[in-house]
Amino acid sequence: ASGAGLERDELEQALGRLPGRVFVLHNVHAPHPIVFMSRWAMSFLRGPLTKQEIRNWRLGIGDWGLEVGDRKLEVGSWRLEVGARAAEAAGQTSEIAHPQSAISAFNIQHSSFSPHSPTLPPDVPQFFLPPTVAVEWAVRQWEEREGATALIAEKRLVYAPHWLGIGAVRIVDRKHGVDHRHAETRLQAARAKTALIEWEKARETTVDAAALHSPPAEGALYEPLPAGVATLRAVKVLAKDFEDYLYHNVAVSVPYNPALKIAGRPGDKPREFRARCEDAARAGRDAEIDRLRKSYERQIARLEEKIAREQRELERDTHEYRSRKREENWALAETAWNFLRGRRPSYAVAWAMRRSGNTGRAQREIEESEDELADLREALADLQQSLEEEIAEVSQKWVDLLEQVEEVRLTPRRADVSVDVFGLAWVPCWRVTLDVDGQKREVEMDAYEMEMGD
Repeated sequence: ASGAGLERDELEQALGRLPGRVFVLHNVHAPHPIVFMSRWAMSFLRGPLTKQEIRNWRLGIGDWGLEVGDRKLEVGSWRLEVGARAAEAAGQTSEIAHPQSAISAFNIQHSSFSPHSPTLPPDVPQFFLPPTVAVEWAVRQWEEREGATALIAEKRLVYAPHWLGIGAVRIVDRKHGVDHRHAETRLQAARAKTALIEWEKARETTVDAAALHSPPAEGALYEPLPAGVATLRAVKVLAKDFEDYLYHNVAVSVPYNPALKIAGRPGDKPREFRARCEDAARAGRDAEIDRLRKSYERQIARLEEKIAREQRELERDTHEYRSRKREENWALAETAWNFLRGRRPSYAVAWAMRRSGNTGRAQREIEESEDELADLREALADLQQSLEEEIAEVSQKWVDLLEQVEEVRLTPRRADVSVDVFGLAWVPCWRVTLDVDGQKREVEMDAYEMEMGD
């Protein structure tokens, strides 16, 4: 039965903060619980201190001091009275062999921390991330940020509880040729009891798989875990909430050119997508220009054939004209000769007139051939000019198609979203007291190097 003023959550919190071989006795007939320890002789059963424990004791990490006399410890709304006087108040006999060895359950300065991790239900997964950042390196980084020089007066390695979610999302789109896999890791402090977590505000990082199997560091302290947070029901609810977050928020946007039917790949740089589009546009342009050239080549070939034929005809007409002209000249010369010799000029004149007519016809044929040849050459030039203009239009068309780019947002299917790891992760940090120009400063520094997610 519960006593007056005793809350289960507070009792669980107090039990998680007790050092070894210290016990809580709750008598329903007494107004308050008491803390007591086993006989002094039983402390020898623990064995000698290890080197790490001695080092931690010298650095002040952990709860090592035995307070003398009777002390009162305030825990939430109730009080633990430690020592013989508390036992007498409860009507009990304390079995402390040395009255001067009454135990304080916590270090006075860091009474909110415990040297032992809280006990969780066996079905609740928990992980201890290893400290990967030395305190000296963390202090040096702090000095660089603050522009100050500091000496380490006191340091403590403290584990803080966080919810860790690691999920995988596959985004498949056959139309755009996308098959993308995305890994999402989020860390959120578990310092308050809440139904749901704002995962978009949680810390995005990556956690090495080997780190999930690391044991806790010796001599470390633990921040208190709010009661009722780390239960199997809470883990299931939060894991489902994390899966919903992945489904509704994880998506990829890729550039897409509908004219070229080319989609970018997630993670590609803009110039890589541009290069692929340029290659496709260049291939399409060259293919269309080849078809256009072949179409014009047939027309050009017919015109060139006509020009060649007309050129040959012109040459024949020119040759015939020259022959006719020579005959005409000889006829005129013969007519003049006959006239001087007194022969009949009528026949000679008629013959000369016929030769002159033949020469005129040959000259007209030459002129006709030249006009026809000029027309054919002009038509050939116009056809070639038309080809060049259409080639320029085709090139400009493909340049315009190259610029038709839009962003396409691709989302996953529900079946393609999975939560691979979810549980309580203890993240180490350094709680350091620094001496800066004679003044003490309490600073918290990361002891686990977080890598930012993609």
